[in-house]
Amino acid sequence: MHFRQYFLFILLYTLCLTLKAQCPPNLDFEEGTFNHWNFRNGITKVVNYQNVIQYTGTQQIPGRQDIIAANPFPGYDYYGNFPKICPNGSNYSIKLGDDIGKHEAEGVYYTFTIPDNTPRFSLIYHYALVFQDPGHASYEQPRLQIQVINLTDFDTVACPSFSFVATSNLPGFILSPRSTADKKYYYKDWSASTIKLDNMQGKTILISFTTADCVFQEHFGYAYFDIETECNGNLPGSSYCPGDTSLDIKAPVGYQSYKWFNNNYSQLLSSSQIYHVAPPPATGTNLKLELTPFNGYGCKDTLLVPIRNDLSLAAIAGTDKAICNGDSVQLGTTPQANLNYQWSPATGLSNPGIANPRAFPATDMDYTLTVSSKGGGCSNSKVVKVYRRNISTQINLTGDNPYCTSNSNAPQLHVDPADQVQWYRNDTLINGSTSPDFSPLENGFYKAALTYNVCNGTVFSDSLLVKIEMAEQAQRYPDVEVPINFPMPLNTREISNQVTWSPASQLSDAHSPKPLFKGDHSQLYTIDFTTRSGCHIVDTLFVKSVRKTGIYVPSVFAPESGSRNNHLRPLLFGFAKVNYFRIYNRWGKLLYNASNDYPGWDGRTNGILEEMQTVVWMIDAVDLSGKRYQQKGSTILLR
Repeated sequence: MHFRQYFLFILLYTLCLTLKAQCPPNLDFEEGTFNHWNFRNGITKVVNYQNVIQYTGTQQIPGRQDIIAANPFPGYDYYGNFPKICPNGSNYSIKLGDDIGKHEAEGVYYTFTIPDNTPRFSLIYHYALVFQDPGHASYEQPRLQIQVINLTDFDTVACPSFSFVATSNLPGFILSPRSTADKKYYYKDWSASTIKLDNMQGKTILISFTTADCVFQEHFGYAYFDIETECNGNLPGSSYCPGDTSLDIKAPVGYQSYKWFNNNYSQLLSSSQIYHVAPPPATGTNLKLELTPFNGYGCKDTLLVPIRNDLSLAAIAGTDKAICNGDSVQLGTTPQANLNYQWSPATGLSNPGIANPRAFPATDMDYTLTVSSKGGGCSNSKVVKVYRRNISTQINLTGDNPYCTSNSNAPQLHVDPADQVQWYRNDTLINGSTSPDFSPLENGFYKAALTYNVCNGTVFSDSLLVKIEMAEQAQRYPDVEVPINFPMPLNTREISNQVTWSPASQLSDAHSPKPLFKGDHSQLYTIDFTTRSGCHIVDTLFVKSVRKTGIYVPSVFAPESGSRNNHLRPLLFGFAKVNYFRIYNRWGKLLYNASNDYPGWDGRTNGILEEMQTVVWMIDAVDLSGKRYQQKGSTILLR
């Protein structure tokens, strides 16, 4: 959208806007919303070696256009370590942009009409910035744009309109400690500037703040903003108590220079940001404060500083509160200039010397806030109560855990009743699960979010692992034929380490998933598996004994192979007894002699492994009917 077209759009949008109040509503964000503000979003790009922001949207984008509240304290910026909330004492500030860097641009703007009877009109705004400096050409860099436009005359108000473009030599910017050798971040702590609009009564004004990343979708820029609530060119916070012995008058931070004068400019009183005077000037005295911004970044302005001894203090400690299970709660309110704050007792407070500490007492506690003027002339106190509530976070379990779905004693979870209950599985909300009692249906870690109206926030219960197993179906294995008295391994599925074969007869181990069967008659077995969750699965296997006579000796064996074929022994079917099993080398030397078939020869003589060779074996055995058999053959010993 071209510049003049944009002017026309904004002008049409604001033709009916006329403000009767001196300060436009919510210009300072103190409603805690963006009411009366408008949004614009888009991308930044280069056109003919110029940086151009192309706007494509007018809706708020959370994460890029956000309100920041002072209570609870929002913490500090990651790169600049300055407070995210403006330190001018306001309750709300805003943040534009993020640190993702996708050549995005985002802004807010406000339009208002200066009242006809207001020849003197100026605003002080505060800002803090973070830029990543990739070292691109200036028209490609991240930036901040501040525009003040006279829509009535289609004219840009030049002095307060300027841009910050990321570079290492920007005035007032500091290299972030988060910087690395290949990534440089610069920040500017909270600073102030003036929008001077004197003698523009009746004019419609647009104020715009915009942040933009670099044009290459990689490097970012973002900023924080706040606006003072005074629009009359006066400096607030210059009242004192009649009994004060001194007065500190604070100018907005971030200007290049400050000059304090008496009312007729005949005397320079101070060149500091804070003017300390003792005793305080007489009530009714007017001072002048000259503010000079960094060159090219704002307007030089002079503020009227009226001095009054009409300060009335009211300690705002807040309403009585309750905390639960070690939580904390914010006390007090936003601090005001020239006031001291002291809380008593200090026990359980994050900082007893500020206006709004966090309280986390171990027991019920009465806290007294005393607010006093800096000069010590007046004070006021207020008591607030903080109640400590201990909420049970225990989950009670009835039923089985682990649990098998074929059993009847299903697990039930229970927490103490609360004003609101919400169950979670693996940190994911379970829709519709808002009762203190809950029946889990899946494996997982379960917990409940407990909300109590007396508590500050939500309390989470303990987390409990529930194991639920679907019962397996019973199986009938294929029948197995086994020669009489021949050891044969029986195989089952591996679904549990707790196995019971019934009956146990003719088995090497009735509690093994793979026992050896050796017997002279057939048998139907049941195999009872019991899983960790209590599931019982009963499989069946029929072993059929067959009368079969035979002697089998392998033709090759390898003693060092580590396999089952590392011993030379006979495999017997239908035999009751071995008279001898002998092994000879090719010269007739006896290497092995045994009167059984197991374990066989390991290829060693007197503990020494024989060389690779062909050996001769002879066996004499008696079958189940008493008949005697003799057999011989040869086997290759491999190494």
